[in-house]
Amino acid sequence: MTEFLHRLHSQEAQGKGRDRAGSELARAHRFQRPLSFALLDIGGSEGSVAQYGQLAVETMLREVARRVLTTVRRYDSVGRWGGAGSASCCLEATLPQACAVAERIVAAVSQRRIHLCESVMDSTLSAGVISAVQPGGVRLPDLEAAADDALDRARRASGNRAAGGFATRRRAA
Repeated sequence: MTEFLHRLHSQEAQGKGRDRAGSELARAHRFQRPLSFALLDIGGSEGSVAQYGQLAVETMLREVARRVLTTVRRYDSVGRWGGAGSASCCLEATLPQACAVAERIVAAVSQRRIHLCESVMDSTLSAGVISAVQPGGVRLPDLEAAADDALDRARRASGNRAAGGFATRRRAA
């Protein structure tokens, strides 16, 4: 795909997003700073390809990316994460602070319709927000699993919301 598309949706950007999250986690541990991590899931694009076409959906994703990037704080990092329409933010913030940022992102995406040439598209955004209580004791897979659980809770609550929690080190099975 093209570049937020350009910046967030390429496989190369996905690797950079994971690398950046790992770097942020290491930095939080080194300096004993809070770290929160959010998985964002953009909804509304799945059935839209058939209805509006691929170009319109890419335009929608680009607009969603612009809204995310203009809503986060200047020192937050945003990167590509999982499947199409997903991104992550690493925030030097406590859980309440990170949830407030995530709620602003959700509002920026879901409360304003996206205008295309001849049509209007709606999109939804769900966020799973996790705080690493002790960043040194939590690994990136721990953060990802906990954020994914929180994201599932936000989706089940009908989307357009953020759900939060705390990450702890998970034991290997």
